[in-house]
Amino acid sequence: MTSKKFITSIIITFVVLIFITGCAKSPSGDDSPRNWKYFNIYASSEDDIIFVQLQDDLGISPKMERYILTVNITNKNNLYIMIGGEQNSSAKKYPWSGLRASVQQGLLGWIGSNKERLE
Repeated sequence: MTSKKFITSIIITFVVLIFITGCAKSPSGDDSPRNWKYFNIYASSEDDIIFVQLQDDLGISPKMERYILTVNITNKNNLYIMIGGEQNSSAKKYPWSGLRASVQQGLLGWIGSNKERLE
């Protein structure tokens, strides 16, 4: 094997290892926002239709442009969301089951910078 081929094979191996390592740290890991069970989203109806659909599902009228949404699905016997944030005494609590499946999946899958882990 010539030294040129040897160096080329080492470089290719190195690039493949970097690629594999990068994929292992992708947003599907345990720390991914998609895996969080207790979080806030600083929601804006302009960001996505799910933030409007959520209000439809809960019968909220008039619609809010922006709001703090807390999702807590850590306890299977007490799955809930709160509009207004948990620290706000006027926040309203709703059952997680009150949301259609597509909204639930949209919230869990949300990876925007406005999603904050609480657990």
